[in-house]
This record gives sequence, structure tokens and C-alpha cells, in this order.
Amino acid sequence: MKDAFKNNEISKAEMDWLKGEEERDLLLEKVYSIGSGFCLLLMILPLALPYSPSGVDLFDLLLSVNFYFPMLLGAAGIVLGWLGVKGNVRFYLVLLNSLMFTFYILVTWVAVFGFQEP
Repeated sequence: MKDAFKNNEISKAEMDWLKGEEERDLLLEKVYSIGSGFCLLLMILPLALPYSPSGVDLFDLLLSVNFYFPMLLGAAGIVLGWLGVKGNVRFYLVLLNSLMFTFYILVTWVAVFGFQEP
């Protein structure tokens, strides 16, 4: 791209516009990574701290939104992590969100099919 600038094929304004677009893309990737981390935090927190300092059961609070809400958070976390910053950050966000998504699918499967009367 810089060689094209030296040969006057790309104007300085176009070069600045491309640079600004790359910065916006990097910022958007960071926002996606933060969103994925937030989804991961919302899924891990009820398991790490069963009761908040105020005495509220965080797992019940998470399930009070919707029974399938943790799985929705897991799917959103995987997609946002995949769109996020490249490298180890992406790998760990997708991996941890996938593990939590799998855990909540198993918990949901046991809750739906495991507690039925014979």
C-alpha cells in the first residue's frame, strides 16, 4: 500500500481514510472481545460465587431471565470471541465460552430429561 502511495496511485486523503478504517476495525475487534469476556463472566460468576454478598442466589438470578439464557450467553460469547482480537485472546475466549456453553447444555439436558418420573 505504501509503494502505491510513493507512485502517486493513492492520494494522501485515501491513505488517511484507509488508516482510519483499520483503526476502527481494531477498535471494533476490542469491543467484541470485551463483550465475549462479559458473557463469559456472566456464565462463570454464578458458579464461582453461589451467593452474592447481598445474599442473592446468582444462579437463580441468571435463570430468572430465561431458562435458556445461559446458553444464549454462551453462543453470543463464542461468536463475539471469534470476531474479537486475534491471537491468544481469541483462542482462550472461544475455548472458555465453548466449555461453559457445553456445561450449561449438559445442565439443561439433565434438568429437562433427568428429573422425569418413570
